[in-house]
Amino acid sequence: MSEQSCYGLRTGSYGWRHQHWHETFYPDDLPEDWQLGYYANEFPAVMVPQSYWQAGTGFNLASWPDDVPPHFRFYIEWPAHMDASSEAYCLEECRRLGSLLGGVIVQQDRLLEVGWPVYHRQQVWTPDHYASSGVAIVSLADMDMRTQRKYLEQFAASTEHPQCVLVSDADINIEALRNFKTLIELLGL
Repeated sequence: MSEQSCYGLRTGSYGWRHQHWHETFYPDDLPEDWQLGYYANEFPAVMVPQSYWQAGTGFNLASWPDDVPPHFRFYIEWPAHMDASSEAYCLEECRRLGSLLGGVIVQQDRLLEVGWPVYHRQQVWTPDHYASSGVAIVSLADMDMRTQRKYLEQFAASTEHPQCVLVSDADINIEALRNFKTLIELLGL
């Protein structure tokens, strides 16, 4: 049985540190460095903003593999422009994730040759651009459940191996993300 059939279509958000989630998702007494683990108990993927993992951000990427279950996947947002030393640092940070790295998402004009999946923004499925990469990025803002279903079915039909749907809303509502994950499960994706 493939990993995909074991875990289904992964669902995740753009980051796991959203200030408004302190009131609606995370318990009041949850330490900040436990938020990733708490998030990973409910959602099997995350798109990691570059501000989370670049040098000097205060995040400890080396601890992330210990904070998530083995089926969890990180999708790293790759900066559009950086110098050679910054790129070497970023590559080393990504390597720390090992098999938990689902891939990196780069700007379309950026060539990156590494030993893991690279998804150029133009190759990622969106409601406005159908692609067969296996990764989709959607915004749930102003999208009702029927529209979400339509897009999920279109995404699943566009690729042989749908892997992950990442919700890109900066201020994502946790209940909307939960409902979206439930819809994916109900559709059997």
